[in-house]
Amino acid sequence: MFHTQPEAEHKFLSAIDPNGEKSWRWIEFGLHIPLFLVSGDVEIEEGTIGRDRLFGQLGDVLNLINTPRGNLANIQVGLLSPGYMNGSNSYQLGIIKEIWQHPEGHHQLFVLVDGAKLRYSLSADSSKDQEMELVLSL
Repeated sequence: MFHTQPEAEHKFLSAIDPNGEKSWRWIEFGLHIPLFLVSGDVEIEEGTIGRDRLFGQLGDVLNLINTPRGNLANIQVGLLSPGYMNGSNSYQLGIIKEIWQHPEGHHQLFVLVDGAKLRYSLSADSSKDQEMELVLSL
């Protein structure tokens, strides 16, 4: 979940955007949850451009990756993990290799390319590890 304030809107950039999109100078993370930075290349007439999107829900990331739209290639997913997940006092960015999830969706295991394994759960029940399914492998 993201929050912002009216004073954070970059009005000049928003005013010149032909699609009516709004641009923001900053956002605030409303909840301390895992966030996902999806990066990839898109082919356009003039060549290839990089696109980056920040998501607050894993389902939206999986939909973007599993639905062929916009010709997104060379996909990389970064995990922006809050301190209680990564053992620090602040958010840290790691690159995802695999995501495992319990079928109910409230228990997740993130395997990073550096070998780290980070867990996110809405419950303290660790027995759900045996029931987890691989939902993303990069």
